[in-house]
Amino acid sequence: GARTNMESDEQRAKEIDGSTLEGGGQILRNSFAYACLFRQPVKIHKIRAGRPKPGLAAQHLASIRLVRDIASGRLVNDFVQSCELEFYPKELTGGEFVADPKTAGSITLMMQASLPVLLYCKHPSDVTYKGGTFVSTSPPILFVRDVLMPTLQRMGIHFDLTVKQTGYYPRGGGNVQLTINPIRYVEPIQLMDRGTISSIRLRVFAAGNAPKSAPKRMAAAARELLVTAFGTDISVDTLIEMETHTPSSGTGINITAETSTGCLFHGSACGDRDTPFEETGRAAAQFLIESIQHGGCVDEHLQDQLIIFMALARGRSSIRCGPLSLHTETAIYIAKQFTNASFTVRQEEENYVIECDGIGFENSHLNC
Repeated sequence: GARTNMESDEQRAKEIDGSTLEGGGQILRNSFAYACLFRQPVKIHKIRAGRPKPGLAAQHLASIRLVRDIASGRLVNDFVQSCELEFYPKELTGGEFVADPKTAGSITLMMQASLPVLLYCKHPSDVTYKGGTFVSTSPPILFVRDVLMPTLQRMGIHFDLTVKQTGYYPRGGGNVQLTINPIRYVEPIQLMDRGTISSIRLRVFAAGNAPKSAPKRMAAAARELLVTAFGTDISVDTLIEMETHTPSSGTGINITAETSTGCLFHGSACGDRDTPFEETGRAAAQFLIESIQHGGCVDEHLQDQLIIFMALARGRSSIRCGPLSLHTETAIYIAKQFTNASFTVRQEEENYVIECDGIGFENSHLNC
């Protein structure tokens, strides 16, 4: 009966040590995604064990509850500061979902947790993510819109993204809508030829009662560094956005660089009260310049976010990148725990190449 079924589920749960390598929320996000796709129950212990505040934060909780809802699954021990979790996923149907940490938790990271799962549902999905669109510890939503989304299109992955409301620390209040259709397979990606930098876009903003001069000051300081690094003949397109009605005030800068072969790089920084706006602008430009200097085709954030899709793809993917981040090593480690995708990393002069023979995972709902 039902009782023995429960026991066998628990017996076949895969055990994951949440303190491995990067030891953060990414282990949860990736493990839960694979768990859903393979209907593989999972138990994660020592969650964020080495962090100043160990265990689940509100944003992790909202992410895993969203994934639970998409998979009509069951969670055990899902509360703030929990250091152990069990997850028993079921059917991936699709539909309408909401993720709301009630904080400025990163919408980008909640999206990262749910995207692979939504692709393998039976029906299209509409997801509303609430929280922070621009928070200091993770890539902003414009990274998803301007870098991740166009790159995933090369893998046959298409979705629509609408930023209805931006949200900043501490109150959040952001609202992002995602509409996505399931796909049958993820296609492999080749990002090997960097090309030359062809254009740079600056997006600077001030929200709430932030100083009106902030965007111009950030943009000017960033532009100065970019011109020094890339020369004066690259077009730098600047857009300034002022928003008055946001629950929390904020300032920030997003910089996206595109190359002649369509490679995309992103640098960003959030303003804060103790930092001159010029310094914030320079920090974003510096991050971008450094992620381009190694001659690779992806920036640091894109590097780790592509791993799960490469593991699922049908065929061989190759990406040229800078030194592997700990997030990327962790993503590869988790991919190997759940799949038999094979990854090789080799150094070529000043950059690295990550190759992956994906498992060609098929959406069983669409294979008729």
